[in-house]
Amino acid sequence: MAEKFRRQLRQEAEIWKSEGLISDQIYTQLSDRYQFDRLEAAASNRFIAVLVGLGAVLLGLGAIAFVAANWQGWPRSLKIGILLSSLILTHGIGFYLWRFTSDRWQHRFGQGLLLLGTLLLGANLGLMSQMFHLDVPIYQLYLIWGLGVTSLAISLRMTLLGFVSLVLMALAYGSSLDDWLSIGRLPGIARILQHAPLITGVVGIILARWWNSRVIFALMMIAFIPTVWIQLAAIGVWSVPTVVKLTLGLTLPPAFLWSYNDRAIALGNFDCQLFQPLARRLALLLIALQLYLFSFHGWWNSWGGWGNIDDTLGGWELSLDIFALVGLTVWQWFQLAKSRRSGDLRRFDSSSFLVINLLTITSALFLWHSLIYPLPIFAPLIINIEIFLLAVNLIRIGLKQGTRLRFWSGLILLTSQIISRMLEYETGLLLKSIVFILCGLGVMAAGFWFEKKN
Repeated sequence: MAEKFRRQLRQEAEIWKSEGLISDQIYTQLSDRYQFDRLEAAASNRFIAVLVGLGAVLLGLGAIAFVAANWQGWPRSLKIGILLSSLILTHGIGFYLWRFTSDRWQHRFGQGLLLLGTLLLGANLGLMSQMFHLDVPIYQLYLIWGLGVTSLAISLRMTLLGFVSLVLMALAYGSSLDDWLSIGRLPGIARILQHAPLITGVVGIILARWWNSRVIFALMMIAFIPTVWIQLAAIGVWSVPTVVKLTLGLTLPPAFLWSYNDRAIALGNFDCQLFQPLARRLALLLIALQLYLFSFHGWWNSWGGWGNIDDTLGGWELSLDIFALVGLTVWQWFQLAKSRRSGDLRRFDSSSFLVINLLTITSALFLWHSLIYPLPIFAPLIINIEIFLLAVNLIRIGLKQGTRLRFWSGLILLTSQIISRMLEYETGLLLKSIVFILCGLGVMAAGFWFEKKN
């Protein structure tokens, strides 16, 4: 149960008892049921966790600085002994203390030592490669470091270590792009990074479900979007126009996110609503940003070169990831259209029907404009109509379900569209001022009405 609610209930219960509305016996029953006596202990544990985490980071930095200051004067055997012993002792003591119950200070301290151990693992990798004169690219060190932390995070189910491993893998992927896009292939174990879309899109979801963390899931999906774009840019075996890759890159991530279902990807009998609402919010945000970006007529007037053939990098190995994601997305949409009871195909709900139509129409506009006939006027007009329909649908769902996020998202999207069109086209200052005033009054009136209604 939420700690904020328990604190508020304790405050109200104390007021009720002082005013004589409830007896001491009822207050005791409420205290036992909602565990008022553990509220301060929980706050203390969080404070200790913050201190332990900060202390672990500072200890790690201090140890690294101390070793660096005396590194040159020590023999190689002593260096190896210090590195390995510190790594083993830190993880061993950290694991022993971590096994205590979560409400004990030993558990928090063990988590801090395990976090310190992840920093020492990176120091071991870097210094060992330096001692033995191994010419290893930095992204390979980040990758091995990240894989080690990931294995530890999976075995212990620690969300904090999962976040650290995600950061390390992101650093490895980002630092490998120069070599990958210039050479066309990464060496050795680093070839794992060439399959980042499949790792973040499928394996990342399973790991987020294993850690039971919405934060990890959101970060994985945010990382999934640019990796798909980069993967498509690196593929050169398709003798297809660039606009086809662009269209697929703009369509595949939101289609994958909207059709996502925990039971379709994660193993086991999981709650299908654990990550699906978050995935759909990310899909709507991505669709809204893409439509807003391409609603400006300047994109369509200066659009050129997208019909050319791009055949520079990549191979079929990279294409398999995209094929797998496309197949998985199509299968997810097929499952979305199936009736849960009878298994027969049924119609999509209104939101899913709108999303698939927005993606289909936008893709058709890109392909027609680049391959068949330019649409410098018609294309932005259709995009603006799509934005209007998306905003109205968000407002409608917000009013129907009483959700502020949907209502205000639709209202902000609609207002941004109106203001952008006024600033984009040549209009008089008087008309612009009238539009701004009307938009401001409309937003305030709609907001007050929504809050009063709900």
